[in-house]
Amino acid sequence: MRVVAVLILASVVASACSEGDADPDAGSAEGGADASVETDCSDGELLWRGRCVEPLRRYEPEERVDFDNVVSYRAGETRLDLPDPPKSGFRLIVPPRVLAPLAEIEGCHAWAYPEIQHRNVYAARVYTNGGLHHSNMFGVPLSSAGPSPYPACNPGQAGLEGQSANLIAGDILDVLFANSTQIDGGEQIVFPEGMAFQIKTEEREVTTTIHWFNVTGESLRSEVVYDFFTMPDDEVTTEIVPFAFENLEFEVAAGSTQDISTTCDLASAGNVVSIMPHTHERAISFDVELVREDGSTESFFHDGDFDTESDITVFEEAISLEGFSRIRHTCTVENELDRPIVWGIGDNEMCTLFGYLYPPSAQQLGYVARGATDCFTLDLGANRQ
Repeated sequence: MRVVAVLILASVVASACSEGDADPDAGSAEGGADASVETDCSDGELLWRGRCVEPLRRYEPEERVDFDNVVSYRAGETRLDLPDPPKSGFRLIVPPRVLAPLAEIEGCHAWAYPEIQHRNVYAARVYTNGGLHHSNMFGVPLSSAGPSPYPACNPGQAGLEGQSANLIAGDILDVLFANSTQIDGGEQIVFPEGMAFQIKTEEREVTTTIHWFNVTGESLRSEVVYDFFTMPDDEVTTEIVPFAFENLEFEVAAGSTQDISTTCDLASAGNVVSIMPHTHERAISFDVELVREDGSTESFFHDGDFDTESDITVFEEAISLEGFSRIRHTCTVENELDRPIVWGIGDNEMCTLFGYLYPPSAQQLGYVARGATDCFTLDLGANRQ
């Protein structure tokens, strides 16, 4: 996941689990007290307060509360077969991008927030017909120049480097969605009952640097659409926040299989609600473990070979960081090339750990910068506004 370097630097930024589904209509196993009740609900639905619903629409009201909530800067730009936009929440449409065979490019896009009633995001979904390698959707303060020239971005809005002053001041960016690598068709995240992250919309906009990669031998018109589902304040029992651990300083020798292992201090003991690993095609495993002061460890997440399925995992019971001093994530990478692999796009690799946790005071970012040997952990929760 492309949590850019210095940006994030100054940036912010067992249990049974249910994994995000690559089919956006498949839903999640979440569902609160009624989820286990025998019903006639169809596949992918759950009984919620007396009605069968998609988990994504668990808190959606019967009547629409957000009306002009689709942000699109070019008429008729999507051909995707989409459901109605959220009744409470909003939809953002990315201008389609035509990709030549095997083309790999990046570009920044920005949106103004629409007027919405509620600002607690409990679920999100991305739809795409392919070509989307990765995109991190950030809610960021407006630049000194004012709103971006939508759908393009103002200078400094594309990456986190331009957000350093805001981050240092404790004006932490919101992470609205981060998709699994090269997902095709769609993906979603649905947080457990009562959990949501809160977005700021005043004097802010949404930006993302999209990494497109057409892995086919044919030209592709890549389309991407995001839905964000919101619920009222009185439904929120637990506010969650994003966290990330990133390593930009590694090298996998030519013709070798090596581990990229990153160990970072924990700034505080929170509770991990979800995990999303980000790697590229040469990764054959991704593991996360917690480390105690005495050096003993406890593993709590494993993912296998790279594929184009969803890698998002939402834990039914949060993973407590209490009693642990460090966190380690390890990617095993097979490099069959005749040159070394380093951090980056193209034939290179990434090994990033992203997720959400609570309480907000435990928000943190671990970061190994280029040229560094040790991980620097930023205690974001202590500096939140």
